[in-house]
Amino acid sequence: METNSTPSDLPMSANRMQVRYGTMTRQVLAFYSRLSKLPLDDWSSVSHTMPRVRASPVDIFVAMTEPDDDSLEAAAAARARLRAVMDTMPGALARAKNRVRSISGVAEGLVADGTLARMQRVALIAVLALIARPHLSADDFDCLYRPFATLIPVDDLEPV
Repeated sequence: METNSTPSDLPMSANRMQVRYGTMTRQVLAFYSRLSKLPLDDWSSVSHTMPRVRASPVDIFVAMTEPDDDSLEAAAAARARLRAVMDTMPGALARAKNRVRSISGVAEGLVADGTLARMQRVALIAVLALIARPHLSADDFDCLYRPFATLIPVDDLEPV
């Protein structure tokens, strides 16, 4: 009997799920699924909510809030705490980067290069915030996930 399942579609044990993205693996996988179905215009729009910031490839954490001093300072502090958490999860970070690049690949040639890079950054920050959520304050998580809060509400990602 032939099946249409790929290895990534097959159910995983709880232990294997923990290895992927920690305790938030189900929510992260649900986010990827929703992100892959998101219209490019919507994804592009949320990527433009963050100010244009020239970031090195190593520094993927860019400002995502309105440019007032208090919110930029809070966003910078949230990004620093996110970075500290993700420094302890290099495998999850690498998997998240690769998955976001893979999903965003459909936009290549359809959006400007700068827009594509911003789309990737804003999605990566959101997924990293999901992965690190158990280690972040509610305010930090809300700040980091804000661009996707209405397009992919976090409550819709809860496991059933």
